[in-house]
Amino acid sequence: MKKSVSPLIATILLVAVALAIAGILWSWSQTFAQSQTNRISDASTLQLDCTNAAIQLVDCSYSNNTAKVRVNSIGGLDLNDFTFYVVDTTDKTINGNVIQNLKAGGLIVIDSSKLSNSSDFSGLSKPLTVRVTPKQCPERYAETAKCS
Repeated sequence: MKKSVSPLIATILLVAVALAIAGILWSWSQTFAQSQTNRISDASTLQLDCTNAAIQLVDCSYSNNTAKVRVNSIGGLDLNDFTFYVVDTTDKTINGNVIQNLKAGGLIVIDSSKLSNSSDFSGLSKPLTVRVTPKQCPERYAETAKCS
């Protein structure tokens, strides 16, 4: 005579396995939903902050392979760290990182000779375009086509 599991015990085991799987899925879905909510909230906060960011290039000068730009904050957000781009009359593009803080309503001077991680400015002809881009709000860049 073969021994088998009674239908009642089989049903109880099946329900227990189903409940265990449901519990695991519920726990995962709660963690997933919370992480997605936090990610979207952080992105929204940064986007809202960037709407208050605005910079303006006051003037630009170039001499002895060094470009200097005065950057004015005309927005309501403090900005940190910039990327400085220069395109010269021969279409040579040079860029570098600027580790500097610009307070809301403040003014800074960016000097290409003091950039960190910069391309080589030697052999640069007169700048045709200069762009300064805040790293935290890259869509809020300022650009000039005039550098004396």
